[in-house]
Amino acid sequence: MLKTYLLSTTMMAAVIAAPGSALALDPIYGGGGTLAAKVYRQVFDCYGKPVVGVPTTCTTRGPGSTTQEFLYAPVGSGAGKTAYLADDPTKLGTPASSNTVPYTSKDFPAYPYPKLNFAGSDAQLTSTEYSTYNTNDQAKFGHAKQVPMFVTGIAIPFNPPASGLHYASNVTTPTGGSAPLRLSAKSLCGIFTGHIINWNDASLTADNNGVALVSTSTPIKVVVRADGSGTSAIFTAHLAAVCSSTPYSYTGTPGTGGDVGGVANTNPLFAQLRAGNPSGYSEASGSGGIEAAVKANASTLAYVSPDYVKQVTSGTTVLAGGDPSGPVTANLQNSSGNYQPVSIAATGAALASSTAPASTDDTATDWGQPAGSTNPSGSTAYPVAGFTFVDAYTCYASASTASDAKSFFSWYFGSTNRSQLTKILGANGFSPVPLAFASNLDTLLTTGSGTAISAGGSGSCVGKTGA
Repeated sequence: MLKTYLLSTTMMAAVIAAPGSALALDPIYGGGGTLAAKVYRQVFDCYGKPVVGVPTTCTTRGPGSTTQEFLYAPVGSGAGKTAYLADDPTKLGTPASSNTVPYTSKDFPAYPYPKLNFAGSDAQLTSTEYSTYNTNDQAKFGHAKQVPMFVTGIAIPFNPPASGLHYASNVTTPTGGSAPLRLSAKSLCGIFTGHIINWNDASLTADNNGVALVSTSTPIKVVVRADGSGTSAIFTAHLAAVCSSTPYSYTGTPGTGGDVGGVANTNPLFAQLRAGNPSGYSEASGSGGIEAAVKANASTLAYVSPDYVKQVTSGTTVLAGGDPSGPVTANLQNSSGNYQPVSIAATGAALASSTAPASTDDTATDWGQPAGSTNPSGSTAYPVAGFTFVDAYTCYASASTASDAKSFFSWYFGSTNRSQLTKILGANGFSPVPLAFASNLDTLLTTGSGTAISAGGSGSCVGKTGA
């Protein structure tokens, strides 16, 4: 896949860099969560100068198509937040070997980046991190901006045992799903706390209308993230919210995105799983590493973002997932007792009724995961969902960077581009933030008095140098 990306990059660069077309090109540097890496590359290539190529879902190019180039290093949410809080691109580290998304370009080949303009994270800023920012950075860079970018479900991809799984005749693949497998809250909690370790467990049989999934004892293997991961943060927050009502309570502390440092077999979020299912426990770095591990190992389950699982379509409409060759996924039981696939519709329904903060609210932590998101209500909601974020600064030392950031956010959250953005996100299995969030964020970031992103020494940033 990386070879394909690089070939596309070379071809596109040759087309764009025509003789006599030299224009000033501003680089915008970011890094962090791997969950959003593929879709961010497509969004950035639609808005700015392409690194890979203009996605087919992009029919109207953004205003930065010849003047701005976005680069994003997929290193994990924890590393992204660490680099953001320190305003230090060297703290991003290096993307995992499983990464296939380019993070440098012909125009800007340097890595580590010379600057960090934003971070990506699926884990919200903690109160401690926010306090650290306010102590160390607010006087220079203005208020921290925690920006919800889109809604993601956390899929449960699986590779069935070599003998396959047996389903009752009335347990079928739902619309938007890729497999019939059902997992109740009890079973999900049991598997990820190391209590359910075999495909013939009675709880799995009960979930699937009384028919045993396998005819003989077949151990379950489970893969979790080895690196600091916002995907882990969203997933473990759900386990903490729902498992206490099952026989298998989750005793870990929900993740913050910076819980582990990439050393295998040490993930503190899954100590129960490691103790209860030691022979079936393993770790992988990055979303791509999780997908590869599941595809390579039969009898395996994991958790990952929907752009790394099997894409489901109806005609030309994408219903779920972002990878035609990705692993299939389980259907999870929601708070209403219904089994839902990790479809775009079900994921969007999870946060559809969330209340947006006011457009004048410049407290970053108020823009975190909405109340109730750890176990969404609603009969059609997918149960494991949340926002993924961009962490930005209010004040930038470079006037062109400040202008570029405002232009991008205006395009991204503006009503004119919402239909196109929905298609780009949907092709990867994601949903846009609810309309009220988009409208209020557009105002907060681009036009709000005292809140809009500005160059150091001007607008919202009088007396501040900028990042």
